[in-house]
Amino acid sequence: MKKYLFLMMILCLILGCEETSPSSESTENTTLLTSRKWTVTRVELNTGNGWTDYTENCDLSIEERYLEEGSWERIQHSTRCTAIHLVASGQWTLEADQQTISFYYQGNNYPHQVKIVGLDEEQLVIEEEASQVNNARLRTYFQAIKVP
Repeated sequence: MKKYLFLMMILCLILGCEETSPSSESTENTTLLTSRKWTVTRVELNTGNGWTDYTENCDLSIEERYLEEGSWERIQHSTRCTAIHLVASGQWTLEADQQTISFYYQGNNYPHQVKIVGLDEEQLVIEEEASQVNNARLRTYFQAIKVP
């Protein structure tokens, strides 16, 4: 009887231990991205000497939206910079590593990629190459705005 009980316990442990599948992480990241609007709170630049504040006033009026069907838009709301206008739009995908977002802008055939370095219900942090500065990285911080 003890043997059967012991075997049942081992079988329950083996069957009850499941690894988190990549698809569940993908679903969680996708849900976090699409259930919120994201407003820029800070931009940082790293040219090899650490991260420094690179935020401009106009950056703080930028809002991004990731939609479930794969479309994406960036809108700038500011009277300080320009009238309300669409800055960029296109398609987005979350790559297999669950940390890379590829943006496909209208008019470009190649993706622009950013790396998610932080994502939760309150904040999104992405990092990318800074095209205007050689060998530099940009890090953008967003605050979540829950979508009703």
